[in-house]
Amino acid sequence: MDAVAPLPASTALCEALKSNPAAPFEAHDADVILRSSDGVDFRVYKIILTIVSPILKSMITILDAPDTSPASPQVIELVENASTLEHLLRLCYPVPRTPIASLEKFVAVSDAAKKYEMAALHTSLEQDLRALLLAGADPLRIYTIACLCRFDKVVHEAARRTLEKPRHLQPRDAIPPEFPQLSAPVLFALIDYRRRCTEAASAVLRDDNWMLYGEHSKKVTGFWFDNPDNLPLVDNSWAWVACNNDSDASYVSKIGKHGLRLRKWYRRYVEDAMKALLYEPDLKGDAVARPAVLRRALEGANSCTRCKTTAWKDLMDYSHLLAGKIAVAVSNVRLELPS
Repeated sequence: MDAVAPLPASTALCEALKSNPAAPFEAHDADVILRSSDGVDFRVYKIILTIVSPILKSMITILDAPDTSPASPQVIELVENASTLEHLLRLCYPVPRTPIASLEKFVAVSDAAKKYEMAALHTSLEQDLRALLLAGADPLRIYTIACLCRFDKVVHEAARRTLEKPRHLQPRDAIPPEFPQLSAPVLFALIDYRRRCTEAASAVLRDDNWMLYGEHSKKVTGFWFDNPDNLPLVDNSWAWVACNNDSDASYVSKIGKHGLRLRKWYRRYVEDAMKALLYEPDLKGDAVARPAVLRRALEGANSCTRCKTTAWKDLMDYSHLLAGKIAVAVSNVRLELPS
């Protein structure tokens, strides 16, 4: 009698998976087998499937044979692969969950849950998608997926994450695969949200009244002859306000009821910070405090004998205060989705 040839490695692995799938899907007393498209058998219990999925319940009812037993359980062949089925079943079973490692795998699991009408998995899937967002996955694609799946919390968080980098809304080589399913009003809502966030951040930067009279260490509290109708006493204010060096270029800014001379190098900072906000009106406000944004203004301040001694510290302090105010202003902007 001829010896039986050994199975190829890939075939042997497949056979091993069929007979020994990952726990808890190898139960010998299971009464139904879900067979994946790549030939992996998951031995599961009908009672769990019929509770979680009306579609699987109907399939079990239609295909059920009167003589099925743990020794010869019913087999249902599905089009999902083993990886998708395992993630899906772990969401149904009271067992530890395996993290979904990519958006591609998430979409496969989510599509399967929708196909089998597993409404009870909605919250768990929303948590998994949020975990991918926090791990650094593309927020624009997650925004799209969350809108399609009606994961409201993730929709808003993903929209906020698109503010962090300009590339998230710039043209790209390939659009997210789910984009064709997204309605134009839902996409417009994201573009409009970014516009309103930029406007809110820019308004903070343009608020010279707060710069002079806001609650900070350089706040102006006194006026000539203690009369608010007179010019404010600015000697202890920010370097670009306090400087009275006539040889350093300045411009007049209307702040409240007064016209005050500010150093032109400060205007350079405002211009560069405004440009930065157009690209990154993010929730942290960090765009206005980066060295690249401060550089041109500080180079100008260095040419003034009075400003150069305090300009660096003052502009650093002021830019970080601005960042905090911008963060608050942007966090108050709400994504307005169509009803």
